[in-house]
Amino acid sequence: MLSRADLKRFLADDGGNVTLEVVVVFVPLMAIVLGVFELAVSFYFILSAQKAAQLGARVVAARAPIYTGPDMPSQNVVNIRYGQFGDACYQPDGNDACIDPGGPFVCSAEGGVVGGNCDPNNFESMLMEMRRVFPRIDPSDVVVIYEYERLGYAGGPFVPRITVTILPHQSPFSLLLFNWDLTRGGSESGDSGATFLRGVSASSFGEDLS
Repeated sequence: MLSRADLKRFLADDGGNVTLEVVVVFVPLMAIVLGVFELAVSFYFILSAQKAAQLGARVVAARAPIYTGPDMPSQNVVNIRYGQFGDACYQPDGNDACIDPGGPFVCSAEGGVVGGNCDPNNFESMLMEMRRVFPRIDPSDVVVIYEYERLGYAGGPFVPRITVTILPHQSPFSLLLFNWDLTRGGSESGDSGATFLRGVSASSFGEDLS
C-alpha cells in the first residue's frame, strides 16, 4: 500500500508529460496532413479528368463519328416551310431553316463494351488520346453525346454539339484512411475507405476540325 509520501512523489513526477503530449498531438496532426494530401491528389485527378474530357471532345469533333446510326444525319435537312438550301439553320424568329433530327445520340460502354449504333474502334481511338493525360480511365466511365444545336446551314454538313463526359468514379489513389465523396462537394460516401471523384464534361462542335 502506498504511503502518503509515495503518493505525493508520484503526483509530482512529470517525467512522462512530453511523451504523452507528443502522442496526443501527433495522431490528429498526421490525420490532418494525410487528409490534406489525399484531397490534393484527388483534385489533381479531377483536373486531369477535365483535361482528358476536353481532349476527347476535340478528338471526336475532328475524326470519324463514334455514333454511326442512321437516325443521326450527315447533312442538315432543309425545312422548306421556312428556308431554302444555303440558309443558316438558326433563325432569330424561331422558324429555323433546318429540321431538328431529334436525339440526343448517345454512345457509352456499359460493362466495357461499346454496342448499339456506336463504332467501337472510333470509341477506342478517342480513349487512347484521353489516356495521354488520364491513363487510368476506363471505357465504362465515358459517355459521348451528339446533340442538334441549330448550327450550320440548310443542306450543309450536320454540325452537332459533342459532349464527352467522364462519370463519377472511384479515385485511383486512396490512403484507405479517409472516406471522401467529391461528387457532391465533400460529404462522406457509403463505401468505406474509398475516395469518389465528381464527373466532368467538355464540349466541342462538329465544325471544329483544328
